[in-house]
Amino acid sequence: MSESIDLILLIAICIVMLAIHIIAYAHIHFGENGDEQISLAIVRDIIVDAIRMICANNGKVQAAKLSGKIKTATLMIGIILTFFYNLPFQIWGYRVSDFFLYFGTIMSIVSMCEYYYLNKKMIFLEFEEK
Repeated sequence: MSESIDLILLIAICIVMLAIHIIAYAHIHFGENGDEQISLAIVRDIIVDAIRMICANNGKVQAAKLSGKIKTATLMIGIILTFFYNLPFQIWGYRVSDFFLYFGTIMSIVSMCEYYYLNKKMIFLEFEEK
């Protein structure tokens, strides 16, 4: 059991270090815009992964929800459009990439709350037993 906790801690540290590099990269290449969205998406993923690990330790498998899938799809579209300078929409002056990034950020918060609400009893189960 101790080895699995050490492995989880090592993975979490690596994820945080990677997140710092991603935020720094975005800040250098895209300016200050977007730091909040990246930070929220990373924090959301860490929280949802922690909830999934707690559920797995208690024998419950938590499947991916529709809100998480929508979040992933919209963020991927927004990131791809951002990397390609919002083309072809930039020609007409539409900021479609921003729409997808903001909507993906909102869906990140919604899906995190959904995971928490659905697994609230499982998260606090070990405190109730003591």
